[in-house]
Amino acid sequence: MTLPERLLVPDTELSRLALVLAQRSVQRRDMYAHQLDDGSYVCVHEPLNVDHLLDHLRGEITLSAYLLDQESRAQFLVLDTDDAQAWERLGHLARELAEEDVPAYLEASRQVVTCGCSWRRQ
Repeated sequence: MTLPERLLVPDTELSRLALVLAQRSVQRRDMYAHQLDDGSYVCVHEPLNVDHLLDHLRGEITLSAYLLDQESRAQFLVLDTDDAQAWERLGHLARELAEEDVPAYLEASRQVVTCGCSWRRQ
């Protein structure tokens, strides 16, 4: 979603989306990663809350939630690439996972060929 599109989305819709993200995607709420101006990330040893996610959805901050919970378990996996050949391999992996009835989702982000492939066992 572009910045002008984000500005048109009412906060109530974004608040609902932030709540869904918190419930379904955030595995660890006691810390999170915040992106610095140079593109690197730092660990913030403070609780991640819905307001942080709302700021992220508004485009005010860039953050990342940890996929491992406090016992080092994951419910899903995300693979990311900026390389066209790796994008093709992730597409192949997604098709193989689908054949095994494991849901996989490919996403092209704002970078040219970045991919996220994630799945969650039911």
